[in-house]
This record gives sequence, structure tokens and C-alpha cells, in this order.
Amino acid sequence: MQLVLLYHLFELIVLNKIKNILKPNSLFIKFRINIFIQILNDFEDNIHNLEHFTSQRSMLR
Repeated sequence: MQLVLLYHLFELIVLNKIKNILKPNSLFIKFRINIFIQILNDFEDNIHNLEHFTSQRSMLR
């Protein structure tokens, strides 16, 4: 749970920094940001899978 909250905080900070630094109308920049968002979403999915796996494993003990 703490990892997910930390991830969301990281996501908000990083995406806001990127949006503030780069030109908002550039198509290339929007494409790069979308790729970055996809990477972060994959990271979030991996965290959820890891949490699920560890909770299942602790139940087996």
C-alpha cells in the first residue's frame, strides 16, 4: 500500500515537472509524455501484482 502511494506521489511530481518544462503544444512532447505515462502505469501494475503475490504467499504460511 505504501509503495502505491509513493508511486502516485512520484507520478504527480514528475508529470507536473515535465509539463511545466516542455512546450505544451508540441506533438512530439505529448507523444513522449504518453509513453512515459504508459511506463508508469506498467510500473503501477507490477506493484499491484507484487502486493497480491506477497499477500497470497503470506496466506499460505
